[in-house]
Amino acid sequence: MADEENRENRVISLGEVDSLKVSIKFGAGKLDLISGEEDVFKGNFQYDKSILKPNIRYEILGKTGILTLSQSIKKDLNLSFPHKNIWNLKLPSGVPLQLYINTTTYSGDIDLTNLQIENFYLNSGASQT
Repeated sequence: MADEENRENRVISLGEVDSLKVSIKFGAGKLDLISGEEDVFKGNFQYDKSILKPNIRYEILGKTGILTLSQSIKKDLNLSFPHKNIWNLKLPSGVPLQLYINTTTYSGDIDLTNLQIENFYLNSGASQT
């Protein structure tokens, strides 16, 4: 029996931070990333398998916010696609960012316009951006 479609919306106010470190670990699916409000992260997540549920963690260490977005998929898992796995992310435009993206197979847009990028790392498998 197929899992039903799940939708989650997350809004995280950054609090009193001088910078933000964002780590994104995304499996296969569609990933869109753009700039958003000055000091707020917004994410819209759609998925149809419970194992595709995003893990979202935010903490503040000193004056640095640390946002971690990941999925609990194991590399040896035999997950045949197509399954719905869509992340629409809006990163805050008002703070300097260190952005680390690690993906396997995805399509989508990563638009860094209006973001204050200090460091950017992209590790991607077979992808279309």
